[in-house]
Amino acid sequence: MAMAGLCSDGRGIILVTCLGAYFLSMAMIYQMSPFFEVYARESCGASTVTVGFIFAAMPAASFLGNLAMDGLIRRFGVEVMMNFGLILLAVSSLGFGLSKGVPAWLCWRAMQGLATAPIYTSISTRLARSFTGTDFHRVVGLQEVCGNVGVTVGPLLGGILFQYGGFSLPFISSAGLHLLFVGISLSSLLCKTPKDSDPEAPAPEAAGPAGPVVPVPSGVEASDGVTICSVASARLLLLAGIPTLCLGVWGGFEPLLAHHFVGVLGEIDHTLIGFLMSLSAIPSTFAAMVVPNLLRRFKAKLLMAGGLMIYGLGCFSLGSWGFLSAWASQIAGLLLIGCGWGLCWTPVLPSMLDAAASKHLSTKSGADLEAARHAVSPAVSSVFNAAAALGEAVGPLLGTWLLPHNFQLGTYVIAIFLVVFACCTFWSDPGGESVPTGLVWPSPEAEEKLREVDGIKLYPTHAWKDDMEPILDSKAKLEDTPVIVGVAADSGCGKSTFLRRILGALGTEVQPGHTAIGDMMTVICLDDYHTNDRAGRKATGLTALDARENDFDLMGVQIEALKKGKAVYKPIYNHDTGNKDPPELIEPNKVMVFEGLHPIYDEKARSQLDLAIYIDIVNDVKFAWKVQRDVEERGWTEDQVREDIEKRLPDFSKYVDPQKANADVVLRYEPSDQGLPYLKVKLIQKKGGNFPMVTLKKDLELKGSKPGATLKMYDDDWFGNEVTVVEMDGEIDMENMEEQLQEIESNMEGLGAKKEGEFTEAMVSLKSSPGSQNGTGMLQTVIAMKVREIYEKITGKVASMA
Repeated sequence: MAMAGLCSDGRGIILVTCLGAYFLSMAMIYQMSPFFEVYARESCGASTVTVGFIFAAMPAASFLGNLAMDGLIRRFGVEVMMNFGLILLAVSSLGFGLSKGVPAWLCWRAMQGLATAPIYTSISTRLARSFTGTDFHRVVGLQEVCGNVGVTVGPLLGGILFQYGGFSLPFISSAGLHLLFVGISLSSLLCKTPKDSDPEAPAPEAAGPAGPVVPVPSGVEASDGVTICSVASARLLLLAGIPTLCLGVWGGFEPLLAHHFVGVLGEIDHTLIGFLMSLSAIPSTFAAMVVPNLLRRFKAKLLMAGGLMIYGLGCFSLGSWGFLSAWASQIAGLLLIGCGWGLCWTPVLPSMLDAAASKHLSTKSGADLEAARHAVSPAVSSVFNAAAALGEAVGPLLGTWLLPHNFQLGTYVIAIFLVVFACCTFWSDPGGESVPTGLVWPSPEAEEKLREVDGIKLYPTHAWKDDMEPILDSKAKLEDTPVIVGVAADSGCGKSTFLRRILGALGTEVQPGHTAIGDMMTVICLDDYHTNDRAGRKATGLTALDARENDFDLMGVQIEALKKGKAVYKPIYNHDTGNKDPPELIEPNKVMVFEGLHPIYDEKARSQLDLAIYIDIVNDVKFAWKVQRDVEERGWTEDQVREDIEKRLPDFSKYVDPQKANADVVLRYEPSDQGLPYLKVKLIQKKGGNFPMVTLKKDLELKGSKPGATLKMYDDDWFGNEVTVVEMDGEIDMENMEEQLQEIESNMEGLGAKKEGEFTEAMVSLKSSPGSQNGTGMLQTVIAMKVREIYEKITGKVASMA
């Protein structure tokens, strides 16, 4: 069932291609382990240090290549780079096998390293963009399994082919298999339709019945200027140290193990040496397979730290042949190294992606985490693979320099270092605290753990701790009642840019975190009030849009408490893992924005709102936006996007869409009268509502670049309510942006600007933000300035301008 789920939504071909490429490249790289050291010594008198340099040439070149991979992948796409790497690896391996001297071996080995950089980074990027959450952990586990099978099969077959066919045969055979795989991979690529092509390629202009694709108003763009430097952090670098250590330690052992086994175990043939060197891959494979299940019960940091300690114990055992029998010490050491490797390696890349995505979102309050993971994946994959290559490069050099003098002492020193690094990994908490509760509401198990505080039910699915209360006295003493704003919107509606415009109007900022908090405004995502985690919703068969999957009782009393100046322990829904993390303490703030699917749905919550905003996207526009996002980021087809929308539509229509009837103001997106990709955006203002009215002195027509823009105002009926609508159809001329915005601003009445030209300045300051060329940016800015006006009216305070 799990495998079938991973292959759904057209992801099967992605998974098979990536895993096949990983298996073949690992087998080719490690096939020379059991025989090259001995052959190099016998054929040309190469010393141990020289052999170490030859082994290190590949990862050293790979390290340098990986530093450039994030930019190359964004430019050429993962499929092109992966197949290019596979062809280069086949050619360089063939050259290595046909060469007879150290200089040629060094050159060809370095070229192998340059080939592995696009292969491994493209695979990591492609998998990270196609799978999320638990699925991504499973896929990384499968990748490790395939890699271990390659590490097992490669040396075993390499030793056999060398023993019976000579030095060149293993390389000729593996090069042929690589080229065959590339042919199959390219055939599948060429057979794809344009809409099925590389997820990194731009979305096509052709479309289905909804029309052409419309730009996505997301807070995070596909590349968004992401570089290795921009994602780097202490947490990311510490996590990157794990693959460096794993491969560095093994790389230090690898050139010496064949000679070491002969010295400890006696004269054994190359086939048996190949078997011993591949033995660690067996427990590593099984460990990688169980890691996704272990992560349901244990923190990632615990698995990584525990894996490093087991790895260290295995190193200690390799050097303990004087205490244990020779065979027992070597076999036990190899098995422990493999087990530790699988446990600590598998969670690293997902944890690095989480760390980088969180950092990337630090200035993008409300942005979509999945889009952030997509944006950072090439850079993080480059860091991950560069770190692994660094370990693999430095390991053989240090190993061949230090270990021959005292192999036994070296293994003990390495073991101690691994234990120390494991402690640093654990105490620095790089893996986070997201652990499933394992509970589903309703169920007998959950009902047994249900408790009440002051009549408020605390569902155990929210991961409450015993000392937590839902409402408590606040340490922050506000002079005025907080202003409460509700923003109802589906995912991918451009909330991040909208919130930045509100922050600009209030002249304030928020700090990054699960809940964005600043000195004046706090932004709370109402997904935190989902009753069940992702696994729990699978058990109930209900979607997150369904009212039964949301704890409106807790939401209502906590919004009420915050408005009264109380503090609350608010639940946390972890979008990346799908788990409910322990609640966080939230203090009241001057302005509190509650954004999500249902801020206006429940009467108690709705009654606390000083302003209710609804972002309304008609299905044609929603389809076009999701086509661009999901085709580009997930590799979906348009039919799959349409199926996903239609699957959500009944619950959306029943539980989310009706909220717009009770909103004070609605920001509505429709196709332009000139057709998509252009938009008609409407500001629908309820007469007599909480939203201060904005009007136009006259209708406007703005010309310039195609399609131009028209602005008009009219009265209408909206679900039985009298409304005034300000509408913008088309786009302004961005080359004359400031001039046209000044004309628009001078034609508005009731804008509430602090000074002449404030509206124009606010728009120009976010010129590069999505939607700035059409009514999205203009009317979002109008609403932002009105939020400030409501704040000043309620509190009597004057908000400073940005």
